[in-house]
Amino acid sequence: MVKNVIILVKQILKSGFTILVTLFVLHLIWNSTADTEKVNKRDMRKPISMAVTETVTFESVTTTEDTFTTEKTTEKVTYTKYQTFKYIHLPLKICELDGGQFDPFLLIVVKSSALQIGNREAIRSTWAKFNNPNIKLVFLLGYSPLIKQYINMEYNLYKDIVQQNFLDDYFNNTLKTIMGLDWTVTHCPKSKFVFFVDDDYFVNLPKVLNYIDYHVRKQTKYLIAGHKYTGAVPKRKTGSKWYVSWQDYPEKRWPPYLSGGSMIMAMSVAKLLKEQIPYTKPLFIDDVFLGIVAKSLNIELWNERKFSVSFVPDRLGSLFSAHRYGSPKNLISEWKRVRCNHKNLFQKLYGSPDC
Repeated sequence: MVKNVIILVKQILKSGFTILVTLFVLHLIWNSTADTEKVNKRDMRKPISMAVTETVTFESVTTTEDTFTTEKTTEKVTYTKYQTFKYIHLPLKICELDGGQFDPFLLIVVKSSALQIGNREAIRSTWAKFNNPNIKLVFLLGYSPLIKQYINMEYNLYKDIVQQNFLDDYFNNTLKTIMGLDWTVTHCPKSKFVFFVDDDYFVNLPKVLNYIDYHVRKQTKYLIAGHKYTGAVPKRKTGSKWYVSWQDYPEKRWPPYLSGGSMIMAMSVAKLLKEQIPYTKPLFIDDVFLGIVAKSLNIELWNERKFSVSFVPDRLGSLFSAHRYGSPKNLISEWKRVRCNHKNLFQKLYGSPDC
């Protein structure tokens, strides 16, 4: 409890909140203590493979490489059925089905830890502060009883949070990704592209849009692109954070997969992935899990290294995205620097910078 409070206070202070606001949030935390004690301890820090209910038998699904049309086969494969989680918050006026005027061309779906208040505030004030009604952004959160009242306030202020009642935890990142696909496909089916990104990424949105435009002109079918890994091996040592047993995954190598921190996909691909997930064995490593799902659909993963998994300040003007910007304060300062150094690139989407 104390450790989580310290982490939260650090995030608040880094994002520029005042001491008064910090004390107010601590007041909310104090009032939430009773709710925290009610959390089922069996649910804490568990991988997705345990976040399931009853065992059922599904008919396996196969696809043809040319059409990606699904057809049922006679082969029976037994998997564990995914638990259905309930939505706590749904964003408003993002897409047509939730009160918006239309489904945006591009949906940006940010996977965020509930405690990363500072990151979300920094993103809203930097690369997410664009002037284009055809682009919309939402944050994906799990449930955190520690700060549920603050999240309620944040939702009421911005109306940009998608949240379900699974525990917000690293080992439930796959659940967060599944939630993102479910909400996107169900609520915004007419959107053309979905950009999945983590809340610790710097995003150069003009470059991302140029990349999408290139593939639109090229008429690329079933686009899904990001930083691609090939030939990676599962961690078999029990002490590893990413340990996976031979029983959970019996192959020597992972299939090709994209870094889950930043990837773009066509809505047609998002729909196929969502449909195939119930037929895929659960795995808590979200980017590998999507790679397994994509492989079962024979979907080609496009490798684009400009979706960077590292943070290189000198290249932020040319990269699509960059990982680990550090503190929210650093994101804000780097954003201002890059905008001022590349005024023509950012002018149309963000207006003139204050340099």
